[in-house]
Amino acid sequence: MTRNVPPMIQGLGLAYLVFCDSGRAADRPFRGTAWMIIVSYARYIQLTLFAPAHSLLGMLMIPKTCAYPAVAFIAHTALFKGKVRKKKTR
Repeated sequence: MTRNVPPMIQGLGLAYLVFCDSGRAADRPFRGTAWMIIVSYARYIQLTLFAPAHSLLGMLMIPKTCAYPAVAFIAHTALFKGKVRKKKTR
């Protein structure tokens, strides 16, 4: 369990920094990314603390894993929002 403390501290520190920057910039997609980091690490903490006693808690990896594609979706929609692909003509 102690080997999981440094990644937890690092991840929660990252979430704090992303929240601070998204608040300053009033950037909603960046704030959504911060929330997905929080979801991911909230599941990670529960998993590392209680999974050795209750193996069924390993299913908490499912929402943790779903948070990463959600970040990609948030970033993709924010980046390409309102942009239409133009067909190349030769």
